[in-house]
Amino acid sequence: MSKSAYFINPNNGNQQAVVLNSDNSTDVWDRDGSNRLHSGGDRFDDYCQQLLNSGYQRDDNPGWQAPVH
Repeated sequence: MSKSAYFINPNNGNQQAVVLNSDNSTDVWDRDGSNRLHSGGDRFDDYCQQLLNSGYQRDDNPGWQAPVH
């Protein structure tokens, strides 16, 4: 994993993580381990912005770790 960012929706408590993998692909994970989105390229900033635009807030203490591929 190259980098990751965690987000939480304050309205429903849903948590998601955006992960830039070491092979330069990007994933978005739900806390339950479901893969929401996958891209073969670096879409890290785009996916983070999409979550922020959808009402999510950054979660600096998420209490879980996204799966590593």
